[in-house]
Amino acid sequence: MGRPLTGKTHVGIRRETRSNGDVYVYERVTGYDPKTQKTKTLSTRLLGKIPAGSTEITPTQKEAFRSYRGTRPGRPHPCRTSKNPRVGRS
Repeated sequence: MGRPLTGKTHVGIRRETRSNGDVYVYERVTGYDPKTQKTKTLSTRLLGKIPAGSTEITPTQKEAFRSYRGTRPGRPHPCRTSKNPRVGRS
């Protein structure tokens, strides 16, 4: 008899080396899927990169851009604007 399933997730750090020597550092959250009986990646997030010849992680995106990305309103669809001559016709 095996251990009972808890549904816990595991957070790990993965380092991926590119051909130019830069190392990209990712945070990966994994969990067990009892249906397929395999470990599944739930999410992956880029933490930053370590340039070749350095030992410190540098962010790949600016913090201002990260906070602005989700708040920008989208453009309305062209058919829904009042400048469209076909709007309101029947």
